[in-house]
Amino acid sequence: VLLFLISSRAQRKLRKEEDARQESLDRFSGFAQASLDGMGMAELDGTVIYANAAMARLLGEKSPDACLGKHFPSAYYPPSMTRKLQEEVLPALMSQGQWHGELELRTVDGRSVPTDENYFVIKDEKGEPRFLADILTDITERKRSEQLLRENETRLRNLSDNLPGGMAYQVEMSPDSQDRKFTYVSAGVEKIHEVTAEAVLK
Repeated sequence: VLLFLISSRAQRKLRKEEDARQESLDRFSGFAQASLDGMGMAELDGTVIYANAAMARLLGEKSPDACLGKHFPSAYYPPSMTRKLQEEVLPALMSQGQWHGELELRTVDGRSVPTDENYFVIKDEKGEPRFLADILTDITERKRSEQLLRENETRLRNLSDNLPGGMAYQVEMSPDSQDRKFTYVSAGVEKIHEVTAEAVLK
C-alpha cells in the first residue's frame, strides 16, 4: 500500500509539472504563431521545445517541428557566438531575467544571419526559472544600409577634404533654430580659418 501511495503521488507530481509545461507552451505559442518575428522556447538545459514558422525560416529549417529537440545555442550559432551566449548572455539572462542585443545566427545550410534578439526567462508559479524564450529579428537589410551609409560618408569626406581652396561642413540645428552644432567639418577649414576641424567640432 505504501509503495502504491508513493507511486500515485509521484505520478500526480509529474502530471502537474507536465500540465504546467503545456500551459506555458500554449500561452507562448498563442501569440507567437502569427508573429513575423522569430520566436522560440527551450528548456533550461537548452533543448528546443517550440519554434514558430518565422523562426524556422530564419534558421533554414523546413518546418518548426524540425527545430524541436535540437540544442541551443550550439545548433544555430557559430562557435564565437556560442561562447558569447554561454559566457555573457545566459549568465545575464539567469540573473536579470532578460537580455537584449545583437547576435549572429548560423542557419542549417551554413549561412550567417545578423539578428537583434530579446531573450527572457519564463518562470513557474513559484517564481522559479522554467523556460528560456527568444524573440529575434533578421537585421540583414539594416546592416547593409548601415554599411552603405558608412561607405557613402567615407567617399564624401574624402572628396570634401580635398576641395581646392574650399571647405564643407554639416550642422545640426535645434527645433527653434537657436542652437547649432557642427557634426562634420572638412580639412579645408584649417586653410581658410586657421583652425583645425577637431577644434571646430569640440
